[in-house]
Amino acid sequence: MAERNRGLLRHAPWRFLPADGVAHFEQRGWCAARIDPLFPAAVALGRLDTPEAHRLAAGPQPDPATPAAPRGAAS
Repeated sequence: MAERNRGLLRHAPWRFLPADGVAHFEQRGWCAARIDPLFPAAVALGRLDTPEAHRLAAGPQPDPATPAAPRGAAS
């Protein structure tokens, strides 16, 4: 199933990742009650079930309020 989804997502028309993270939505009046990182949620739901996935999901997760710069971007 994961392999099939990977193929579907590869052809997704666009990806949305605002540079200012959650602040993008807060500035427009939205308020998030809870934000869950995608990777640990996938592990918890059994979507990713490898030792490496469990190790990475247990580690520190990015802060949704201050997302990391895209690869190759000047810092």
